[in-house]
Amino acid sequence: MGWQRRLADRYRLVERLGDRDGVEVWRALDETLSRPVRVDVVTAAVAPAKTDRDRLSANIRRAAQVRHPSIATIYDCDVTRDERGSLAVYAVSEFVEGVGLADAGALDIPLPDALGVLRQIAGALAAAHRMGVVHGGLGPAEVVLTAHGVKISGFGIRDLPRSRSERAPAAPGTGTRLTLLRAGAGDDVAALGAMISDRLVERPMPEGVRQRLLLLRQGCCATDPGVRPTARQVLDTLTSLHTATDPAPPLQAAPRLEHPTRVLPAAPAPARPRTDRRLLIGSCALAVAAVAALIFVTNEPRPVPTAGIPQTSSAAPPSSQPAPTLNRVTSAAAIATLNRLRQAVDRSDLAGKIRQDVALDLRNVISNLENDLTSGHPVDLRQRLTDIERKIGTRLREGGLDTKTAANLNQIITSKHS
Repeated sequence: MGWQRRLADRYRLVERLGDRDGVEVWRALDETLSRPVRVDVVTAAVAPAKTDRDRLSANIRRAAQVRHPSIATIYDCDVTRDERGSLAVYAVSEFVEGVGLADAGALDIPLPDALGVLRQIAGALAAAHRMGVVHGGLGPAEVVLTAHGVKISGFGIRDLPRSRSERAPAAPGTGTRLTLLRAGAGDDVAALGAMISDRLVERPMPEGVRQRLLLLRQGCCATDPGVRPTARQVLDTLTSLHTATDPAPPLQAAPRLEHPTRVLPAAPAPARPRTDRRLLIGSCALAVAAVAALIFVTNEPRPVPTAGIPQTSSAAPPSSQPAPTLNRVTSAAAIATLNRLRQAVDRSDLAGKIRQDVALDLRNVISNLENDLTSGHPVDLRQRLTDIERKIGTRLREGGLDTKTAANLNQIITSKHS
């Protein structure tokens, strides 16, 4: 199915990386920030109804709140249309470079490091599950080994209901096929258990470690999700096994590996002598005092000029209705303008004068600006409103709304408020 080469007038699709369970994965360029990103497009075949799209968007937003070093950051999500006019949800996330766990030999590294990789995956799942977020499509293709550790992509993308006839791949060595009615934490654990491959278990290791690893895999891949361990329990077990296979003291230098993707556990900081702690506390206190003094001087009230507000350059054409800026309009008046703009978008959406994906896009932009204003962060209001006008113009050229609706929205933006 074909897509526009640019999404939201910002993300340029560069290379299609694959199609995973009806989700198209693209390498793209964020032209605003000039950085590579990953774009997952959930096709209309996977989320055909508006309720599916709304739930999926909510899942992605919730997944974006999870912060963990082994989870790829989610930057954005929105709705777009394919060439047939069907609506589809897409998510924009961090583009991760490294060695994929699906690559042959990715775990052909010393046993402690292979267990360390599995431990980082379990840690990421435990952090996500604690916030009510599941992956729903975890597999080796979503796990990348980088120079700084494991990175997992795709959280929140595949958490959708599945038909009763769909089945997950058989767990290695068990011959069991897992029926999935809907993705859940137990399915993520089963996917992690499937990564404990026969090839890994058959490697040379203490027999006690091998038996515990086999029992862990069997528990993770149990047919009944209710008897599977939690991700936190898997993490604890893998941590114990990792310690049993790598008993070297934390400060001992690690042996050099030929494989470039070794992932080492972080060593705990050495205990400081009591005198060092006193010196450290004293230094921190002096640093805090210095920063506080600097903030006081920087924020000291300054005389407010009573002269009129400087006008724009004389080269700019005069306008009878200038756009509101922070110099002209208080935050309250700006928020009132944004409320009027949102109401106009909602009315146009209900009247069918604006496409649903365009309405959602504009609501997101309005909400982002409103949040920045209410949080007290410095905002270049003139530039932000100009960006909204440009977005309206772009969507007008794409046929996402009619000329009268675009003119009405722009009129609200440029109207003068006291």
